[in-house]
Amino acid sequence: MNGHAGPVPRAPGLVERLRRQVGEARLCVTHGVDDLGPALDGLRAAGVERLMLVGGDGTVGGTLTALLERWPEAERPSVLLSAGGTVN
Repeated sequence: MNGHAGPVPRAPGLVERLRRQVGEARLCVTHGVDDLGPALDGLRAAGVERLMLVGGDGTVGGTLTALLERWPEAERPSVLLSAGGTVN
């Protein structure tokens, strides 16, 4: 989840509600490109099979690029794009 994406600052408590539902290891809130690699490594270690991206086109492009670089093809999760960008 992009911590700057539209729904995050507009919905106080959203991150904590999601964290309670999916667990600490399965929710990553990023604040820049440098956060993507460690976030993906943690999600891979947690055995994530489905990955939902919350953010806009920058979040999607950056995350998918990092995913392809860090996650072996046979183990890659399915990806769901959420309408979470500033314009969405």
